[in-house]
Amino acid sequence: MCCLQCNQESPEGAKFCMGCGTPLAALCGDCGAPNQLDARFCGQCGAPLGAKSSPFVASAPEAERRQLTVLFCDLVGSTALSERLDPEDLREVVRAYQECAARVIARHDGHIAQYLGDGLLVYFGYPVAHEDDGLRAVRAGLEILQEVAALDARGQRLQVRIGIHTGLVVVGEVGGGKFREQLALGDTPNLAARVQAKAEPDTLVISAATSRLVRGFFALEDLGEHGLKGLSRATRLYRVLHETGARSRMDAATADGFTPFVGREHELEVLVGHWSRAAAGSGQVVCIRGEPGIGKSRLLKMLGSRLPEGEHFLLECRCLPYYQNSALYPVMELFERQLELRRLPSPAEKLTRLREFLAGYGLGSPEALGLMASLLSIPLAANPVLEIPAQKKRHRTLELLGALLCGVAEQRPLVFVLEDLHWADPSTLELTQLLVDRTHSERLLCLFTTRPGFHVDWAAVPYLHALEMLPLKPGEVAVMVAHVTGNKSLPAELERQVLARSGGTPLFVEELTKAILEAGVLRERENRYELVGRVPDGLIPVSVHDSLMARIDRLGPSKPVAQLAATLGREFPYEVLKAVAGKEDEVLQGHLSKLLESELVYQQGALPEAVFIFKHALIRDAAYESLLRKTRKQYHQQIAQTLQHEFPEVADTQPELMASHYEGAELPRDAIREWENAGQRAMVRGANREAMAHLRCALALLVQIPDETERLKLELPIQLELAAALMAIDGWASPVVEAASCRARDLCYVLGDQERLLPALWCLWTFHFIGGQLEPALETARHVMDLAWGSKQGLPRLLAHYAMGQTHLFRGEFLDARWHGEQGLLLFDLEQERLITGRFQLSPTMNCQYTLAASLWMLGYRDQGERVLEEMFTLARTLGHVPSIASAMGPSLMLRHYQQDVESTWRTAQELFVLSNEQGFRLWEAVSFTYRAWAHSRRGDSRTGITELRQGIQLFRDIGGGLALTGMFVMLGEVLMLAGQYEEALAALAEGMRNATTRGEHLCEPELHRLRGEVLRRMDQTSRDAARGSFQQAIRLARHQRAWSLELRAVLGLCRMLDEDGQQVEAGELLRDIYSGFTEGLNTPDLCEARALLEKLRLQTG
Repeated sequence: MCCLQCNQESPEGAKFCMGCGTPLAALCGDCGAPNQLDARFCGQCGAPLGAKSSPFVASAPEAERRQLTVLFCDLVGSTALSERLDPEDLREVVRAYQECAARVIARHDGHIAQYLGDGLLVYFGYPVAHEDDGLRAVRAGLEILQEVAALDARGQRLQVRIGIHTGLVVVGEVGGGKFREQLALGDTPNLAARVQAKAEPDTLVISAATSRLVRGFFALEDLGEHGLKGLSRATRLYRVLHETGARSRMDAATADGFTPFVGREHELEVLVGHWSRAAAGSGQVVCIRGEPGIGKSRLLKMLGSRLPEGEHFLLECRCLPYYQNSALYPVMELFERQLELRRLPSPAEKLTRLREFLAGYGLGSPEALGLMASLLSIPLAANPVLEIPAQKKRHRTLELLGALLCGVAEQRPLVFVLEDLHWADPSTLELTQLLVDRTHSERLLCLFTTRPGFHVDWAAVPYLHALEMLPLKPGEVAVMVAHVTGNKSLPAELERQVLARSGGTPLFVEELTKAILEAGVLRERENRYELVGRVPDGLIPVSVHDSLMARIDRLGPSKPVAQLAATLGREFPYEVLKAVAGKEDEVLQGHLSKLLESELVYQQGALPEAVFIFKHALIRDAAYESLLRKTRKQYHQQIAQTLQHEFPEVADTQPELMASHYEGAELPRDAIREWENAGQRAMVRGANREAMAHLRCALALLVQIPDETERLKLELPIQLELAAALMAIDGWASPVVEAASCRARDLCYVLGDQERLLPALWCLWTFHFIGGQLEPALETARHVMDLAWGSKQGLPRLLAHYAMGQTHLFRGEFLDARWHGEQGLLLFDLEQERLITGRFQLSPTMNCQYTLAASLWMLGYRDQGERVLEEMFTLARTLGHVPSIASAMGPSLMLRHYQQDVESTWRTAQELFVLSNEQGFRLWEAVSFTYRAWAHSRRGDSRTGITELRQGIQLFRDIGGGLALTGMFVMLGEVLMLAGQYEEALAALAEGMRNATTRGEHLCEPELHRLRGEVLRRMDQTSRDAARGSFQQAIRLARHQRAWSLELRAVLGLCRMLDEDGQQVEAGELLRDIYSGFTEGLNTPDLCEARALLEKLRLQTG
């Protein structure tokens, strides 16, 4: 027979658990409900008892992983005692000490695991966890010190040392034969013993891990760092001096300060409104309901700060789990505290203060004094209530308390707060009903807090209100995270984890953020943290672990169902759980009902199609982490096999789910295959961040493949796919792209894989190209072309033409660029394009189109270039691939800038910036920001535009961008010139010229010299010769490139200066020669301006 509390098996016929002493119950074999041992039929479903229970649900687990707070207590000087005392006397002394300690431990629900001679090994958190096991352990330790010191042990003064430590253990049955016991294994019990050894006699010492659970509740003396045997590094220890009087986390947090009060402004205003009505004489009752840690106490504290000082009374009390069977404990503690009775040395003084207090509210009768004295355990001679029957005395006490609270409210409006009503004793609940009945006519605001799942049968009255505390919104979570990190930003992925795993619960947000900061995976920078390691899977803050496990332990026989469900994931379909568990609907639904009633999960949809979801990721993680690794492995393998055979559509469409289960089952080959599949599917959807995460999971598992050749063959395609995903997110010039591309290339050489060598080299070409390293880019592109030329497939040749064409374009070799663009377009195939777009995260055909469009425009074929550009956007819309759409918009900005189309540049840049921000396209974000800044300046706001343009250039450099940097200096020089900042403009253009020379990026080199000429022309008369030289150099470079459009611009600039200098004839001849060569695009701005200038020169020369 299995105990519902500790899951230990006891022999048939036993009435009490042999492990923890809990009364045993008979479990129904059909629904799992507990029944009395002598019951013949189940009280829940009517099934006959005695049938064998479900082996999955009712059998005790072999062992569990748990967080325990372990107390080790040792009797000081026991050897000396054994020398002084007769063995029989010594036995009685030791038994007295052990019984004394055991009584204290039992009061705090601790579990004595072993009596080790004169030492005690005690667990808090097993067999059943509590929300405050750390507090229970420390309180028990202080009480043991106090009570052992007071023992009369045959004239011997006894002293003990106590050490406490909190950590992870595996707890289960050990031993053999008849000698079996439940023990916790791991270093936690050993460290508790080591901590105890550091304590002085009659002191309690705790570890740093335990101190994090109890700080604020106890006064601690820092003992510094100590080396403990078994630990590689020193740990800080603390001596516990005494309790601070803090009654809640809110009280304990006061010393360290609070996180920002966010997301509760509406609820606060609601309470303030109820207070206003209550203060005016229309009493109000509000029941505030919410999850643990959701912020109920914080809301009440903020309300207290909003109430007018000196114009109200505030009485606060709370229910505690230790006193659920102690009648009226919260009220008793409230009045003891309010009257400061513990500070008074004698019963007579306490009685005097109580009499004066009651008389102040018109309740000075002997019976009232007797009832309150009895409640507060104050001796009273000839107490008149001693003869009253117990039930009548209880009723009169409740009436007196109600009258007392109403009397307080008569003198001044009263706010009466009773927190954690779910732990209230029956008498306290009856008092709340009495207050609800009386409140409406009093200047009284009653505020009760409770958790979901707890209900009271109060009458429905107009002045009774419910206030549900909802999770924080993402923006509110971000504010809390920023406060905990000191306003230093976390990596975006970690912020998303905090949001998802905390479920918007403020306590979880705070503690999870602290746990991440303390996990040793972050490096602190000036205003941010950067990730340098992997956050442990299922990271659960120590501070909330006990609370989570307490809720799971309360499930009793339904706990294994929760653990299996947690292995399925945070979401688990009913049909899948049923198939894996192998249980009948009625049995399984009974256990799921228990999970729903406990509000650990919620249900979406109707059975059998329902999906269940753990309310918090941390709840799911706590249930999952409590399983042994061996059990997890078995569950994951069972789940993977079930999905593969019974739910093939799930296995096919959710490879990441299959991968996680294969990984948990320690089947690395299957997991690697599915992670790679998941990455490929994500890339096809354009979900590159998800693809990167999946592919990195696959790479991380490669170390589990022992055969080197097999391992390298598995790694190669993953590195290629990762490089493509990284290009879309971090930009093609990112060092991580280079690392993945070089690794893939090297693997191709090692494995002799010629088929994958081409895409590996192509990825490496993109790194060189976007980084502005055009010489190595051209060399790599030629290597790609050589490989592609021997291929019978069109795809390799398309990639090669793309690489060669783009490289020639930015080198200013427009005829070669045009030829490769045209040849690439001859290989277009839509289905092939869709395939390669998903694989490489860009469209090579679209890039060939841009190469051709830009080359045609430079060569003077403006209309043809515009048509090809439109075809590029048409293909982008047809593909519907977000990274490719960005790749169409980004390069088009350069052409729009050359065309001096300010409005089109502004619209496209703004649209691309928003898209890049949403999708995390860092390269296009920097590019669009820069072009938008140029358009901003040209639209009239030169100051803002220039500032943003400088920021954009720096942003582009920060991500490793080098290509097109020369063009950015062209834009900066242009807007500085138009703003009259000539010296700064010349400096920007000089920087652009150095960049063009260094990188071999000659695309816009003529523009740099033309603009230099324009700046010098505008400066003063002494710069005219230098200006003419710059214009002529621009013309020579453009002619060498056969860039008629750029030559036209340079000629226009020179002719304007010649016109100003009275050389109209020379200007007319120059301009007429270049203008006559254009056969299309005659209505574009440059040609319109040339035509107008020609007409002006003609009129001037007659």
